[in-house]
Amino acid sequence: MPGNDPLKLRRSYGRPLTTSRFWEPTLARDPHWAQPSLRGKLAEMESGPLTSRDVSLEAGPLRGRGIRAMRMLSAEPSALIAGVVALLLGGLLILGALNQHLDGDFQGEIILTQRGLHTGVFPGNFLLYSLTALLAGFSTSSSIIDLSFAAVLAIAIATKVWVGARYAIAEDAKTSASHARGRELVLVVTAATLCALAFSLPGLTGVNYYLGQIPANVWHNGTTILLMPFAVGLFWVSLNYLRTPDTKYLWWSLPLAAVGIAAKPSFATCFLAIFPLAALVRFRLTKETLRAWCLAVAIGGALALQYVYVYVIDPSGSRDGVSSGVQLAPFKVWGFFLSGHAVQATSWPTTSFLPVAVPIAILSSYAFPIVALLLGGRSIRSNRGVQYALALALVGLAEYALLAEQGAAFADGNYTWAAIVTQYTLYLATITAFVSMIRVRGWGVGQVVIALVFATNIGAGVSYIIHWFATKSFL
Repeated sequence: MPGNDPLKLRRSYGRPLTTSRFWEPTLARDPHWAQPSLRGKLAEMESGPLTSRDVSLEAGPLRGRGIRAMRMLSAEPSALIAGVVALLLGGLLILGALNQHLDGDFQGEIILTQRGLHTGVFPGNFLLYSLTALLAGFSTSSSIIDLSFAAVLAIAIATKVWVGARYAIAEDAKTSASHARGRELVLVVTAATLCALAFSLPGLTGVNYYLGQIPANVWHNGTTILLMPFAVGLFWVSLNYLRTPDTKYLWWSLPLAAVGIAAKPSFATCFLAIFPLAALVRFRLTKETLRAWCLAVAIGGALALQYVYVYVIDPSGSRDGVSSGVQLAPFKVWGFFLSGHAVQATSWPTTSFLPVAVPIAILSSYAFPIVALLLGGRSIRSNRGVQYALALALVGLAEYALLAEQGAAFADGNYTWAAIVTQYTLYLATITAFVSMIRVRGWGVGQVVIALVFATNIGAGVSYIIHWFATKSFL
């Protein structure tokens, strides 16, 4: 008899392994066993065969700790290297845009920073301006502020890539039931990193290069760039809570959401629409759901305070645009961007080009997720990260389609950013699920098509950056 070791029982008799009385005492005695990666492995053991490789890797606590340490040493530097590369390239891109005086929001954001240094009044989304001022040593020198501004955004780009790579490594390990190594690890990290270049297919709608579509990235708006890493982090930790209701994930979610709101509130509005509902569906009316709702109330309170500051208190010099609040304006902003001029109609059916232009814009923007969902099968459609990201993206798209600011700020299209940020998390979740599927099932015709569409979106991103520098216009 192999004794009470469940791995030996599984190896000897070939029967499915369950988390029975043989296993639970071991988990209770040794906290090193009770890691999320091992719990994911246990779930895979229950639903599928255990290979000899799995047995050799997880043969005991001491060997398991050593294997985990080696995996950490291999995975952590990979994500860090991706972040460093993004730091260097992102810094060069932002500095180049400032040096070439490219069209965009950078100059306006720098002016708001300088104005805040002189008056002490910053916009409601104060994070970019205050970090720039802090890094500049509160100097009012234009050259120093430019360098500080570029450094803040370069760090944000690097952090987005680093967090995204870590998300991909962790999620791939859960989905594939094994940690990627060697070339597989390079594939996982590279795919996640390339999301930072993903862009909608250009020139298919409207008169602009990208306005009217929903790219996964923007390069001309500093507050959106700064928001991205906090949005990815909040997406990841809240997804982990929906899987394993550990309160530590809620404690992580709170500061990530608060700092994200300080950068830009776009992702928080989508999060508040989906996370409480997802918790209810996942946990029903239990204490886990109530905890999630308490988090949502706290985040909603932070949003309310920001709204009061921006639209009620409205201190002089806190913003450029003039807005008196938010209005329900179906497809007016979208039509404005697609047509190149303001749409005066109150609803889209009275504007003849929208019923054709909007679906084309959606297809050109969401081409990769759509193709992956259609051809990827259950491996992608049943992936919890993809489902959660898709729900957030749908809310972001709805905000873009239905909401607008009142007054002169209408033309700023500030509810566009929610669709863009949630598009990025959807790309990241989808490509991670796709790479995991490749690792488990290999390549087929459908997988090749999905990869080609993703590569096309990456090419579109590179093309857009070239277009931006060549024409000095972000449109």
